[in-house]
Amino acid sequence: MGAHHVIDHGKPLAVQIKAILNGGIKYVLALTRTEDHFEELIEAMAPQSAMALIENPARPLDIIKLKPKSISLHWEFMFTRSRYRTPDMTEQGRLLNRVADLVDAGRIQSTLQTNLGTINAANLRRAHALIERGRTIGKIVLSGFSSSAS
Repeated sequence: MGAHHVIDHGKPLAVQIKAILNGGIKYVLALTRTEDHFEELIEAMAPQSAMALIENPARPLDIIKLKPKSISLHWEFMFTRSRYRTPDMTEQGRLLNRVADLVDAGRIQSTLQTNLGTINAANLRRAHALIERGRTIGKIVLSGFSSSAS
């Protein structure tokens, strides 16, 4: 999918990362299951680095573990600006337009790998079975509903 380096999430992350980037990672964008990899990520991160999250981890994160390396933590929520009517509310539109421009320019690409077709019970089972294996690469897509009810 165009990655320069690939990390196997089924093996210890820090060892693999340090083999690629000796000084450690400066920036981490944690998108999912952060709690499962939190300690390994911290171990792999450089001093004075930064971690950003967009998810709500299933278990609390022990953020005290970030302190020895002075790792900063940033939590982003897409609707903060609109929910609280912050002075920079229009910034969200600018950011989304920038992402759209990057997609249009081919600088950001979809991770779509498998399109299983219409949303129905059989395709949902197929998608779920693929995800349960824990080895999927990219996103699995189901689209629309069939026009006839089953």
